[in-house]
Amino acid sequence: MNASWFATHVDLLLYIYGGIAIALVIWTLWRARKRKRAARKRDGIEP
Repeated sequence: MNASWFATHVDLLLYIYGGIAIALVIWTLWRARKRKRAARKRDGIEP
């Protein structure tokens, strides 16, 4: 277990965590927008 092996694994972990974080943000925004649109339709603002 040398330093370069550790460095490549840290890079891999950062990519994995970054992808999960971005996916969570996109999913949350999409869900909130979908819920907002449904609420507008229910309130009669949109046809």
